[in-house]
Amino acid sequence: MENYIIDKTKLLGEGTFGKVFKAREKIGGRAVALKQMKFDLQKDGIPGCVMKEISIMKELKHKHVVRILDIIHDFTDRKERVLYLVLEHLEIDLRRYMALVRKNHDSAALPVPVIQRFTRHLMKGLAYCHSHRILHRDLKPGNLLIDVQQRLKIADFGQSVAFELYDRSQCFTTKVTTRWYRAPELLLGEVNYTNTIDIWSVGCIISEMARAGRPMFVAKDDPGQLCAIFSVLGAPTESLWPGVSMMPKWDPALEVLQPKSMIDIVPHLPIEALDLVIVAMLYLLATISALRQVPSGYIGISRVLTQRKSPARIAAPVAE
Repeated sequence: MENYIIDKTKLLGEGTFGKVFKAREKIGGRAVALKQMKFDLQKDGIPGCVMKEISIMKELKHKHVVRILDIIHDFTDRKERVLYLVLEHLEIDLRRYMALVRKNHDSAALPVPVIQRFTRHLMKGLAYCHSHRILHRDLKPGNLLIDVQQRLKIADFGQSVAFELYDRSQCFTTKVTTRWYRAPELLLGEVNYTNTIDIWSVGCIISEMARAGRPMFVAKDDPGQLCAIFSVLGAPTESLWPGVSMMPKWDPALEVLQPKSMIDIVPHLPIEALDLVIVAMLYLLATISALRQVPSGYIGISRVLTQRKSPARIAAPVAE
């Protein structure tokens, strides 16, 4: 650690294995983020999930993905190993950014051009991850960082995993992704999922940006989350989602839920922000329809937001 000056008063985050601090390089003064991770060597050694996170971050090199700059081991304690991941430092995450805009501009949503810009950056970074067969599995505003040039980057690959798009034998845990951004297939107990779980999270994030930082689907448990989703979008049918009624956590009581009109969902939004919520809702519907297996589906939404197509023409590009 002799190359860095840690500012212990600048706690950037905290997780399962440790804390993230702001630091500076002694030579050059560049700001970095230090992710400090502590392990009991005698009990567990270094957890496999940590090694996986490091491996994934070393592989991913893209302008819209936070870079890992260095890895430092501290062996001074025989019983405890401290591992530091040296990461790019970005000033703010999207969750706090939305909160600042809401506070300083009378509860306003992000301006439409800003939402378009951030969505474009998110989609480019996510497309890169998926092209390298990496599922992020925890996309949410708190894991999207923004630099001083207003560039958005994907961060925190602690829940990420490698996947094969057409390998239906893969089984993963469903206990991933923060609940409000968790795809219906995860909530329904599907263990053989693919990149659509990340795409669902993107739709949730777009709608949240357009709704002044208010998440679209909020509940305290998984059954409640399913109810929150289908109370807005309507419950999927077998024709829309073949096999849905046979999924482990499907509840027939959900079948009565009908979709709401956009006026009921967001009654006070200006028309341009309403357009973006409609985009997000159609996008979410596409991920639970027969189109959900299309590998390049996430490209369509980027084009929609860039070209400003009318809501009536949105559904087709999503399926490209």
